[in-house]
Amino acid sequence: MLAGCSTLNKRGVLEEIISISIEKAERVGPSQVNKAKTILIDIISVASAGFIMDSKPQLLFNLIARRSNGPSTIFGHWSKSGVLTASVVNAFSSHVLELDDWLSPGYVYAGASVVPSVLAVSEMLDCDLETAIKAIVLGYEVAGRVGMLLGRSHYRYWHTTSTAGGVGAASAATYLLEGSNEEKIAKAALTAALYGAGIKTLIWKNISLKPFSPAHASFVALASMSLKDFVVRVPKAYESELGICKLMHGECNIEGALNPPWDYAIEFVTHKIFPVSRVAQTLVHAALRLSEKVKVDRIKEIRVETFEEACQLADITEPLTAEEARFSLTFLTSLGIAQGWHGIYNLKFEVSNPLVRSLERKVRVSVREDFNALYPEKQPVRIVVLQEGGERLEVYEDTPIGSPGSLENESLVLRKAEELLLDAGDAQALKVISSLRESGLATPVRALLEQ
Repeated sequence: MLAGCSTLNKRGVLEEIISISIEKAERVGPSQVNKAKTILIDIISVASAGFIMDSKPQLLFNLIARRSNGPSTIFGHWSKSGVLTASVVNAFSSHVLELDDWLSPGYVYAGASVVPSVLAVSEMLDCDLETAIKAIVLGYEVAGRVGMLLGRSHYRYWHTTSTAGGVGAASAATYLLEGSNEEKIAKAALTAALYGAGIKTLIWKNISLKPFSPAHASFVALASMSLKDFVVRVPKAYESELGICKLMHGECNIEGALNPPWDYAIEFVTHKIFPVSRVAQTLVHAALRLSEKVKVDRIKEIRVETFEEACQLADITEPLTAEEARFSLTFLTSLGIAQGWHGIYNLKFEVSNPLVRSLERKVRVSVREDFNALYPEKQPVRIVVLQEGGERLEVYEDTPIGSPGSLENESLVLRKAEELLLDAGDAQALKVISSLRESGLATPVRALLEQ
C-alpha cells in the first residue's frame, strides 16, 4: 500500500511540460523575440479586423462589456474594458475570420487562445514587452505540447483549441502574475485542463460558433489564474487511469509532448494567408494558379484530389454564408478558378455569384490514400480541370503559404496585416503594428496599445 501511495509524489507529464516551457521562456533570444513580434502583429491585426468586419464579436462585446471599465484594450473598438472581457472578446475576434496562426503538430490555434490573455493581463499588470513575449513563448509551448500529448485521436472528437489552448493560455497568464513559479503555473494549468471543452463534431455543424473555442480557452485561462491557489495538488491529470487522456480520447503521447518536432513552438506555426479553413490553404493556392490558365466558359469538369481530413473539415457544399464558404472545398475551388482572390470581402460577395455557383456544381472531390500518408507534414492537393476539346490542365500543391521556416513569413504577415486593416478601415491598429515593429523590449504593453 505504501509503495503504491508513494507514486503520487512523482511529477506528472503536465508538470514536466510546465518546467520545460518555463526554461524556454526564460532563455529567449533575438530569433524568438522577432518571431513573437510577428505573431503579435498577426493576432492584433486579425482580431481588430474580425471585430470590425463581423457582427458576432460586437454582439459579444455589447453583452458582456456594457458599462464595463478596466485596463485592457478591445481590439477593433479601441476602448478599455475589464481584463476578462478584453481577453474573451479579443480571442473570439482573433478566430472569426479564420486568419489566425495554426500549430499543426499540436492541433491547436495557439495564437487566438494565448495572445489575447497575455495582452489583457499585461495591460492590467503594466508588464513590458519583454515579459509579455516570454509569456507568449511559454503559452505556445504548453499549448503545443499538451496538444501533442492528446494527439490526433483527441482532435477527432474535441476542438483542441478549446482544450490544450486553455492550458497554454492559463500558463502564460499565470507566468505574468507569478513569474517562473512552477507550482502556481502548474496549478492554473491543471484547472484549465479539467475544464477544457469543445465537442468538435457539433462545432463543425454550427461553424459560425467556432470562434467560441479560443474565447472559452481565454475565459478558462483567466479564471484558472485567479483560482489556482485553491488547488491542493497537481495529480497526474492526463496520464492516470481515469485521467484526461483516457476520458477525452487522448493518445497520451508523452514522448511526443516532451520531445516535439520543434525547438520553440512559436517558430513552428503556420501563418494563414487566406481566410479559409487551414486544410483548404493549399487548395486555394492551387485554384489561383489555375485561374491564370483556364477558360471558365469551356470547363467541363473539375476534379479535386486531396487528403481525408480536408474532406472531413471542409465538406460543406452549396454554402449559404461566408462562414460556411470558408469550409467548402467545392466553393473555394470554384471561386479561386473563376474569380481569383481580391481580398477579405471575396467570400461575402461571391457566395451569391451565379458564375461561381454554377462552376461549383462541376467540382468533384476525392480522397487519395497516398495524400493521407503525407498529412499532416504536407497538405497535398491536386486540381485537374477538363475543358472542352479534351484539354487537361492540372496543378499540385502540398505546402501552405506561411508554413514554418519560410523566410518570407515576416513580410507576408506584415503585408497581410496592412491590407486587412486598410480593408477594415482601422487606422489605430495600423499605428499599433507599426509601433510594435520598432518598439524595444522595455516598452510597456499598455503604452504600445495606446498609440
